[in-house]
Amino acid sequence: IRIEKSIESKLLKEKELQESILLDRQITALTLRKKLVKVDDNVFECYSIQS
Repeated sequence: IRIEKSIESKLLKEKELQESILLDRQITALTLRKKLVKVDDNVFECYSIQS
């Protein structure tokens, strides 16, 4: 039972870590988008179509 619980807690920690990394990426993407949009809407549209 102890081993199972430690495995569960490890999995939970990994999941939380992955979610926080995803959140960080989303925030980074949003800030990058805002900067790009400020630079030039057309450039951003071309960039988003390509990716």
